[in-house]
Amino acid sequence: MLDNIFSLHISLSFCICLLLLSGCGGSEGNTSSSSSSTSSSSSSASSSSSGTATLFDLPVRWRTNFSDGNGNNLNPNNISGYQLAYKKTSALNFETVEIGNQTYTVLEDIDAGNWQIKVAAYDGNGGLGNYSETIEVTVGNSDTNPTTSSYQYSGQEVFVSTANELEQAVANANSNGGSVQIILSDGTYTISDTLYVNADDVVLRSQSGNRELVIIEGDEMSSSANVGNLIRVAGENFILDGITLQKARYHLIQFAGEDGGTSPIVRNCVLQDSFEQLIKITGNDNNIVTSNDGLIENCLFRYTAGIGPQFYIGGIDAHHAKNWTVRNNVFRDIASPSQFVAEHAVHFWDGSADNIVENNIIIDCDRGVGFGLRQSGNLSNTGGIIRNNFVYHSGKANHTFADVGIALDESSDSLVYNNTVILKSGFSWNIEIRFPESTGNQVFNNLTNGTILERSGATATINNNITDIDDDIFTALEDGDLHLNAAVIGIVDAGTNVADLSDLDGEPRVNNDIGADEFSM
Repeated sequence: MLDNIFSLHISLSFCICLLLLSGCGGSEGNTSSSSSSTSSSSSSASSSSSGTATLFDLPVRWRTNFSDGNGNNLNPNNISGYQLAYKKTSALNFETVEIGNQTYTVLEDIDAGNWQIKVAAYDGNGGLGNYSETIEVTVGNSDTNPTTSSYQYSGQEVFVSTANELEQAVANANSNGGSVQIILSDGTYTISDTLYVNADDVVLRSQSGNRELVIIEGDEMSSSANVGNLIRVAGENFILDGITLQKARYHLIQFAGEDGGTSPIVRNCVLQDSFEQLIKITGNDNNIVTSNDGLIENCLFRYTAGIGPQFYIGGIDAHHAKNWTVRNNVFRDIASPSQFVAEHAVHFWDGSADNIVENNIIIDCDRGVGFGLRQSGNLSNTGGIIRNNFVYHSGKANHTFADVGIALDESSDSLVYNNTVILKSGFSWNIEIRFPESTGNQVFNNLTNGTILERSGATATINNNITDIDDDIFTALEDGDLHLNAAVIGIVDAGTNVADLSDLDGEPRVNNDIGADEFSM
């Protein structure tokens, strides 16, 4: 009877940890596990060369959850040792190694490629139990430094180096019908009033491409500042590239869809320290004239004090917006100091539809990504995708209003999948679907350390998520780095397949791991 329980435990709940000691760039950590999952930690690099081939040492670590999944506890003293089996994916047969009682070994001098690994335990009588699930790991993956694309823009080039020249160049662009590139040399441009961009096809970009060295700012971040919005866009196809925006009474930039501000691009920028939401997207209230088809990518959103100036702040606050993409950005410390919770790092609502929020890293923000918000009379959001995002809250002591990681609140037919949401703030759930109008939503392949909750009459299809993951499977949790540090059984290759899906880093998903990171080494 013990053999049967033990074998069931091994097949359902055994945990194996894998890590590569070469080329991972990780930091040391501890190992842990939960039922049907695996964990490990990264360590220092270790590789050797034999002729022209580089060989790798592959440490393997595992822990057993001493429960058979049916409420029966198992005695760890009944385990007398372990056997590890491994092979190149292309090979026919596994090789095995006897481990003894320790739960760690190193496969030495293996070559690059795809490897399959599994582990089994010996009982007290020397009988070998069932193997764990076989996992596949890539060793020696060299595709870790993608090149940065260079963007080519059209339009007459106008070079500026002072705030007065910048203000005049924008005014000229409006008078002359747009189609101009305003190119800013390195420096700080302290403007005296909002830059109103009313013409189409206006580009504001840094000459150097270094967003830290080109700064457009107002006088201060306060309710009494002289400059309201730094930039207000009422033309089509506006582009902002390689610039820092900071200090405003309202927003750093507003895309006024009600006045024709549509199809913009914001890329490679820093947006920090406005008294209200950092980016505002608006349309008219009857939802007929809206700001659509925008792109925000590769930007940093933050409050440099580590907390916001008031509760009425957010990262991207989008009303009536349709077909936007928000990707590859970092959001930090969008948090309320008092009274109420801050708005989300990314929030599409008030008649928004079919937007994509993907591949973003959100750290220590009161709320992560939101589709919809309770309203009277109109469905707040329809459709859209939230995928491949890291959402992490460390539980900062002064972030007392920390709330949910991902929310569908009065949103219908939306997809939430392959996100990693880890909250250490003490909030009671990680992902929520809320209100009766929230129907037709699907939530799957998400990796969390807390509940996915249907509340206030909402319904959703919720499946194939892991909601009780341990901290130490991540590369550097305290820094918000939620990459897997090991090939974790129960996570690796365990996701529902989604066609043509890559992960947060743009790496292809082979069999689709659960969470935002497709593990590779």
